[in-house]
Amino acid sequence: MIIHVDSHTDCMSGKRDPLLNRILPGGESLLMLTDGSEMAFAHSYQPVMDLVRESFLDSLSRSTGSARERLELAVIDLETLMHERFPSSDRFGEDTYAATFLAALISGDQGFLGWIGSQQAKLFRGRRCVGATVPHVTVVPGTDRGDFVVTSRVLCTSADQSREVPDIEGPWRFMPGDVLVVADYRLFSLFSDDELIAILANEPTSAARSLAEEAQRKKPDFMRSSLIARFAC
Repeated sequence: MIIHVDSHTDCMSGKRDPLLNRILPGGESLLMLTDGSEMAFAHSYQPVMDLVRESFLDSLSRSTGSARERLELAVIDLETLMHERFPSSDRFGEDTYAATFLAALISGDQGFLGWIGSQQAKLFRGRRCVGATVPHVTVVPGTDRGDFVVTSRVLCTSADQSREVPDIEGPWRFMPGDVLVVADYRLFSLFSDDELIAILANEPTSAARSLAEEAQRKKPDFMRSSLIARFAC
């Protein structure tokens, strides 16, 4: 039922790619926005993002059961792989790696969304937002440059971290003409829903790029990547 997916990556380094748009062997669509970091240096780390996408693709391509069960299993598989690929310990100075993501698993006219971190999805129908996930963020108001946003939940390789369970919503029912937008909360926070709807309407095939450009004008930041899926009319 998806007829067009518009995506744009606009990262400060120009080298990071946090997005995924793939068709699984069973015909489902998998849309993902990811981030990964080397926590000691507090910057994005592409190998972790690559592992998130690789792990989800492999797990969801092989697993059976309900969409909710498969998304939960995909997170368990990812956590296992992260500890294997990026081991850490509680020794002083030991690197710790973290991942955040939102995955939308879409089949026909319905979808399930699973996430850990600051990524968010909003569903627009006509001239209003009819669905939105709740990102894992803490907003600290009153700084000189506006609100300061802290990601409150991550999947990390710290030796003493307990297993993270994703939030999962669904099924979301999609109707002809719906638009699903996946981006970081920090990007969404720069726009009202009316402003987002105007961009989506004015740029039917390049809204993700327009969204990034407008975000750059409002507040230069590195959280400007997005996926925009439009459903058949």
